[in-house]
Amino acid sequence: MSSTCAYHNNVQNNLSRSIKYYFRRYLGSKYSNIDPQPKPSHVRIVIWSFITSFIGIGTLGLFTWNIEFFREREIPVSISSMGATAILIYGTCDSPLAQPRNLYLGHITSSLIGITVNIMMKQITANPIGYKWLTCALSVSLSMLVMQLTNTIHPPAGATALMLALDDPKITSLGYLFAIVPVLLGVTLMFVISLILLNIQNKYPVYWWKQKVIDDQCPDFPVRSRNDDLEVGRHVTFTTPALSFNVRNENRERFHNNNTSQSNSLSEITLANKSLDSSSRSKQVQQHELSLSEANEYISKLENDLNELRSRIQQLEL
Repeated sequence: MSSTCAYHNNVQNNLSRSIKYYFRRYLGSKYSNIDPQPKPSHVRIVIWSFITSFIGIGTLGLFTWNIEFFREREIPVSISSMGATAILIYGTCDSPLAQPRNLYLGHITSSLIGITVNIMMKQITANPIGYKWLTCALSVSLSMLVMQLTNTIHPPAGATALMLALDDPKITSLGYLFAIVPVLLGVTLMFVISLILLNIQNKYPVYWWKQKVIDDQCPDFPVRSRNDDLEVGRHVTFTTPALSFNVRNENRERFHNNNTSQSNSLSEITLANKSLDSSSRSKQVQQHELSLSEANEYISKLENDLNELRSRIQQLEL
């Protein structure tokens, strides 16, 4: 009985402890290994992001309503998920989620999954409207799963999958052609505009397909931050290993510490050499002084001997 009571007490204590820890997470923490929230962008960068976003979304609208081919066939090139994509690639172009690999693969895979789930649910269920919630949930969740497995997370792509699950006749009538027009066409138009305009005041893309991992043992690589470049009037950002921006600051601190330690060690070595040189010179001087004093003593002894010999010679002559 005592052992069972102790076991139940331990279970209750562990359960209460885990519940307290779980709800404590709601409060957040001031201490974290995540990079602090970045400072607001420079005014020039903000204005240029507005201009590029205006031109990008305006171009999609022109294709939708001002080109006869798309207007007559009622093909919407300007879809809602492109608005979120515009904010991501034009406003945070140095984010890994806005790079070409995530941009293209995220939208294309999500559109294909959304179309497939919508078709399958229509064939499986007799009342697809009653299971619309399941279609929406499956489309978005499967799209997120595939993007996570392929490392191509692009948040606006979830809106593409959800839009297909809502079963708009203008969209679902396109079938799998929707992945090409408007998705692939819209993404390409926005990407080309970002290439042309963003690189005037910014740097895009940071990488095309895969980010190269920088070895921590290479201190010669130029690590620069956004604030450093803004101070000299430019906005160029170098990012370090994928999705982990702490490495940049750690490398900078490590290299700074190494340089300071090396300089300190060099200064200590030079001071030691100087002290050794001074001590050796002092020893040599002391040795020379000893030899001179010994020579003087020997000379004085010889002079005394000579004087004694002279006195004896004089006595003998007398």
